[in-house]
Amino acid sequence: MPTTTRNLGLKKPLGSETFNRQAYNENLDLMDQNAAKKTDLDEHLANDVNHIPYAVATGSANSYVIILNPVPTAYMDGMAVAVKINIASTGASTLNVNGLGAREIKDSLGNAIAPGGLKANIIYSMRYETTSRNFIVQGKGGGGNATSFQLLSGYTATVDTGPVTGTMPNNGALNYNPSTARQSVPAGYTTGGTVNPVTGTATITQVLSGLTFASASGINLTGTMPNLGSPTLTPGSPIPAGYYSGGLVSYPTHGSQTYTSGSGYFTVPPGVNKITFIAVGGGGGGGKL
Repeated sequence: MPTTTRNLGLKKPLGSETFNRQAYNENLDLMDQNAAKKTDLDEHLANDVNHIPYAVATGSANSYVIILNPVPTAYMDGMAVAVKINIASTGASTLNVNGLGAREIKDSLGNAIAPGGLKANIIYSMRYETTSRNFIVQGKGGGGNATSFQLLSGYTATVDTGPVTGTMPNNGALNYNPSTARQSVPAGYTTGGTVNPVTGTATITQVLSGLTFASASGINLTGTMPNLGSPTLTPGSPIPAGYYSGGLVSYPTHGSQTYTSGSGYFTVPPGVNKITFIAVGGGGGGGKL
């Protein structure tokens, strides 16, 4: 009794058996039934949806070209390619397969390729999507455009250009008091903080006109108190409100009055607080009040 092969079940004559034409023909039939047709093989090789053909890109940065064999006749939904990039991208990029026309390459989120998004000598798997007419990069990891200074120190992330390590300083809480000098806020991250308020009780009527100040009444205020300088005031006149740097109060001069000998009287004018008498008489006589 002959044994059979494991896959196709072909009969294997024993060493003691003679040639058997019937067994030989049965073996041929089994091989023919299980053999793939060349047309089936060609179709299988040309199926770029179920298989991923590989090619090395040519062309310039952002404008990539590949040649596949077997040659595709048209772009189809789900068409796959594995492309080894020859020059790193510097921005939005396209792929042209066998002269079928340049199609834009998008990342896995549907965004245009960022500068450095495709790196030289890295193999990328892509599939064609007929609605958008784009090649979509498959299996892309994290993305973004953050730089190291935009990421907090001690933390890492993956962006379109690859992994980055943060260098942004962590300044903690920042607190400031009012100052006569400009105060700088350091670059970096802060957890918060306070700017303490300006103190003082002055109002604009209590500060000379034209001078600016800050107090609890507000910031960058301008005083309105009149500056009256150094005036000369007269008795009986009103004194305006405002600031005085000095000044005088003048008293009126009432001149002199002459009285003859004998008795008489006179009236003291308002505002006079001093009277001087000069006696004039013949023979050196004097006068009296």
